Amino acid sequence: MQATGSAWERLHVATTSSHDIREADKLIKKKLCCYFIVAVGVMTACGGFLANHVVQKFHTNNARAAELRARQNNAKYANRSVQNDFVHNLDAMSGNIEYRDAPGPLDLWEQGIDRTGYIFSDLEVFKLRVNETVDRMTASICGYPEKDRLVVISASGHGRDIAINIAKAMNQLHKKGSWRPKRSWVFCLFYGSKDRCAEAFREDSQHKIVGYVAIHGDMHGTRSAGVLRDQIHVLGSGVQQSTVVDAVNETEAFYVGTYGPEVRADIVTDSLPRLPIGIPHVLLKHSRGTSAKSTDDMLRDQKILTRIVALAMWSLSESLFFRWDPRTFNDTMHQALEIVPKEARREKDALKNTITKLTDSVIDFNYHLDKQVDKLNDFEVRQYNDKLLDFERAMFCSDQFSRSQTDIARFKNFSSQSIDQVKSTLKDIRNCFVLANRIIRDKDLCNILS
Repeated sequence: MQATGSAWERLHVATTSSHDIREADKLIKKKLCCYFIVAVGVMTACGGFLANHVVQKFHTNNARAAELRARQNNAKYANRSVQNDFVHNLDAMSGNIEYRDAPGPLDLWEQGIDRTGYIFSDLEVFKLRVNETVDRMTASICGYPEKDRLVVISASGHGRDIAINIAKAMNQLHKKGSWRPKRSWVFCLFYGSKDRCAEAFREDSQHKIVGYVAIHGDMHGTRSAGVLRDQIHVLGSGVQQSTVVDAVNETEAFYVGTYGPEVRADIVTDSLPRLPIGIPHVLLKHSRGTSAKSTDDMLRDQKILTRIVALAMWSLSESLFFRWDPRTFNDTMHQALEIVPKEARREKDALKNTITKLTDSVIDFNYHLDKQVDKLNDFEVRQYNDKLLDFERAMFCSDQFSRSQTDIARFKNFSSQSIDQVKSTLKDIRNCFVLANRIIRDKDLCNILS
């Protein structure tokens, strides 16, 4: 009986153990099902959250891009409307040809500066921002929102007439609707042959200048022998020269015809040296042809130049982005290289190869900008513009005497220089372009175009 009892007990224990195992197995399955359901729920919630976040981010980016496009379009149409009024004001002016340089003593210059200062002081848009020295007068218009970016017009001779007409046209805009430019404008008028306007800016503020348009000399003076038509020479650094050439093309549709001035951009054989001011700039020079000129013809020529300068200044001031089309630069440099002596062929080929790489880099830069333009905020737009300004300064490549090392006017001296001097000049220019190429291709400083 004892053995039997033990067997029953063993059977009871075995049965109980089996039952417990089944119960534990059921419990484990229930827990696993609960864990699975919870896990699926958590994953679904996370997925929904992430999907919602992605959708919101997508909509936010689209809304941001749409807002930027709308702002750009509104600014474009608003600027175009104001620009049309500005140009209309210029065209409605009769012009003047009375502010000529007097070849007399310094006191006559002072009288001219005083008279010019009175003209600008009477214009409401300048308020009290008119300053005079012995040989120059400066007047400024504070821009908004980029008041720390400066667009400068440097004028002497009949360039003063042009600057005065532009200032009067801007004053009419201001009186009509309290208009202010996007970037600050600085008018500098001086007497004498040396550009004295760069001296008006402290060295630590020169990097704030985004445009420096110089219009110097007497546009109705000495005639060029053998040249029938008047000529407008556009000399200067990349971005600014390209801006003026665009202004010339826009003006040409209105004024320049068969008998209008011929526009020449940095032609090696007759190019003048860039100004030794250490600031990237563009210089406009008007040379008179052999055709007889009436007063009406002179006023017409002045209106043409005024419109070109005004449109270039407007673009440098109001454009959302600075742009550089390298085609003029590329054509000019390859033309200049044709006069390099054969003995400097290696340096010539090296420079030509660098120019090709530089041009390709700028084209690539513009391409990537066009792809990213809808995604850039105001700060990134400013970063882009600053980068192009750094590139412009590298292209100008000022030496210790504030002279541009990449000035193609240096090529005219090759015929009277030794081969070593020619090679040294070509190497200097190439080094400047290599640095500029490095700046325009560098994407580590900011990721706006990566």
